Amino acid sequence: LIRDDGTSARVPPRPDGSGGALARAPPPPPPEGELLRRAILAALSQRVPACPPWLRAAVDHVLATGEFAVGDGAAAAADDAPRSGGLHPAIWELLSLAAAAAALPAAQGVHTLAANGVGIDGAIPERLGELRTLQRLSLRGNTIRALPPSIGGLPLLEEIDVSGNALASLPPSLWSLPALRVLCADRNAITEIGPEVAA
Repeated sequence: LIRDDGTSARVPPRPDGSGGALARAPPPPPPEGELLRRAILAALSQRVPACPPWLRAAVDHVLATGEFAVGDGAAAAADDAPRSGGLHPAIWELLSLAAAAAALPAAQGVHTLAANGVGIDGAIPERLGELRTLQRLSLRGNTIRALPPSIGGLPLLEEIDVSGNALASLPPSLWSLPALRVLCADRNAITEIGPEVAA
């Protein structure tokens, strides 16, 4: 111990006899959920050059609820993403990372994806099949022309709503979904549903 006059003095021992100066305890580690959040944000910042604020909010929402919803009928907390022009490519990156982390103790994966009336045009990417914990998929009111064959690899998918799109057919793999209970595909251009259903 250094006095104000520059001389030194011996630090008295602690009551437990362990010595003089009190050691500062290291800060506790962040909870696993925060570590997962930081890891996903770090990965997104590498894949998405300018990580917009709405994407950071979406990360928090997906990790807290297991849901991503944007567009018609979405809750305000999840509706900060752009509402038109389809799904931003960064959203697929986020969903893919969250799905990959689903096996970790602090993660729950993504169980709901809803993007209704946001201007999705053309085909849904094959990476939809990466969302292995997905249970509900709602993509109504867009101009989707094709669903990916990978949709048949989602073992927990129970509900699909693709009504009000431009689908001419549904992928045969869809009929192999073991948990599927609800399929809404009205207001499309579907002319046949395939032998899997007709049988």
